[in-house]
Amino acid sequence: MAVEQKKKKRHKFLFTYRNFMIKLNLPVLFAQKGMRVSDAEKRTDLARSTLYRLYNNEATRIDFDSIEKLCKLLDCTPNDLFIISDDQ
Repeated sequence: MAVEQKKKKRHKFLFTYRNFMIKLNLPVLFAQKGMRVSDAEKRTDLARSTLYRLYNNEATRIDFDSIEKLCKLLDCTPNDLFIISDDQ
């Protein structure tokens, strides 16, 4: 008997509530600082795969430690990291 494996669906947002999406603003913040994901990897000790998922809004969660490291790197607040969007 073969066991079926369900594929996990990757979300392009972190959280949905009442037709709102919370997205990370990393592409804009990185561009403002002239930074790439590889630069952030070297300076934060976050895994490249984690940074790419966050950068592309494919992450389903984010740790407080990651938020803190990104805020220190980008000299911003958590409020600057996230965008609340009403489009799907």
